[in-house]
Parts: sequence; C-alpha cells; structure tokens
Amino acid sequence: MTSRVAVLGGDVREVRVAELLRSNGHDVSIFGAASAHLNSLRNAESAEAAVAGSDWIVCPAPGLGPEDEVYAPGSLESIFLDRALLSLSSASKGGLILGQASPTVAAVATALAIPVLEMKRDRALAVVVGSAVAEAVTQILIGATSRLFREMRVLVLGYGATGSAIADTLSALGCDVVVASRNPVDRELARRRRCSAVDFDSWPECLPGTSIVINTVPDRAAIRADHFPQLSDAMVVDISSPPGGLDHAAAEKAGLTVVWARGLAGVRAPITVGNAQFEFVKSAIANGLRANGVKESGQ
Repeated sequence: MTSRVAVLGGDVREVRVAELLRSNGHDVSIFGAASAHLNSLRNAESAEAAVAGSDWIVCPAPGLGPEDEVYAPGSLESIFLDRALLSLSSASKGGLILGQASPTVAAVATALAIPVLEMKRDRALAVVVGSAVAEAVTQILIGATSRLFREMRVLVLGYGATGSAIADTLSALGCDVVVASRNPVDRELARRRRCSAVDFDSWPECLPGTSIVINTVPDRAAIRADHFPQLSDAMVVDISSPPGGLDHAAAEKAGLTVVWARGLAGVRAPITVGNAQFEFVKSAIANGLRANGVKESGQ
C-alpha cells in the first residue's frame, strides 16, 4: 500500500530516508533537505506544497529550534512546524515522525488528531546515532586540541546512549574520562567501563584539571552561569538539541570556548544513520497501515 510522505528539512540522512521510501513504492515529496545530495529527488516548491495532502510527515532527528523550527542546515528557507503547516496535511491518517516533539507541536498534533512518533524513544536507533556522534566528537577534539588524548581529562555530562558512546570511545583512546549522571546504575556502568563517575549535581567539583566538558543533556540548566568562572580553562562541547545545555550567548559574552555541535550523526555517518532512521519510519508506516485496517502486500 502506497502512502504519501512529506520529508521536511534535514541533511543527507533525510535524503537517504526519502530515497528509500520512494524505492519502497511511496509517493515522496521533499523540501528543505541538503539539496546538494538530492540526486534524483526534487525539492517541492515549499514546505506547504510538500505537506499538502501527505499521510505522513517526516522531520529530522535533531530537536526543533526556537518557534519549532525544523533542523534544515541546507535550506535557504526556514521551516516552522506550526498549526498552519500541519493542518494542510492528511497526517491524521498516518502520523508525524520526528526526533522529539516540543510541547506546542504535541498540543497542535493532538488538536488535529495527528499521531506523533518520536525517534528519540527508539533505543536501537539511539545506539546507532550515539556511535556516529561519538566518532564525530572525537574528530572535533582532534582538530581543536594540541595534546594526545592520554593527556586530557574529559567530563561527560549525561550517560544515555550518546553520552555512554562518547565516554567509551574517549576512554578507549586513553582519555581520563569522568561521567556525571543522576542515575546510580549508569554511574556503576561507567565505572565498569573504566571511567570515573559522579552524581550529576557534583560535576563542578571535577573541573580542576579538566580540559574538555562534553554536554549531552538538552537542558539549559545543565551548565549554569555560576559555573562559567570555573570553565575558563576548559573547552565546552555542547551536542544537545535546542535549547542546548547552557545559555550560549551568555557563555560567549563570558569568554568561554564553546562549540555547539548539532547534527553530528549526519556529518559522520549519514548513510548508516539514514538507514537506521528509515527502518524506524518504515515500521511506523507499516504499523499505521495495519492500525487503519489496510493489509499491506506480502502480509
């Protein structure tokens, strides 16, 4: 059974998803993706044209920006996931697939009876993304530092799928890795993997001698302004989705060295991660069709 699918924004990962959807027989409309990689796919004239009449709307895994702006680094035009756009679709028959819905998007989707499926809730996909991000972070650190990893102490805030992958990778490369997590089980797992571990609220005590702080927690209170003086000698790499793990404008004003690196999985391994995202989308569409009483061919 063919569905009409709109793919909005993103990078090479979303182009890969669109290509695979089309090869699986779906009617795919794409807008705002990294156009240099579209190949045989064509951009719709606008986000509205892409979404109009679509049963499914697929957005990138990186979180939504201010005003629910879709992550679209290759697009000249901003895409906002608002009521006006969503109401053009037929997604009440299918659904909205994205990394994580903001409260406003969730409310609009509920009002329009559009099911929401969040990729960040899929553990297998999170592990694939975490592996790609860990490799990309390693590349960033190689380019930004002048010492061997064995001479660096790195503090990793958060120990989910991404934080654990980063900690494992840097520890294997010789870094002295400290993990900050609120979950005591995660702290014990980190110690089992030869990292040090502290309760999240205690991480500022670990800053003396720390070269790099890597934040994976999407909460602007993760690194507060009162922490800034202690971070003057460290580089902060924030890989969290908007609004980020700290106030970036305030950090810049305070003279901190901060790298806000988003979409790293799309930089390091877009085909691998795109394939994994496609499996999530493919399963969502298949389950949606079955839920609506449509028997797929071959089922």
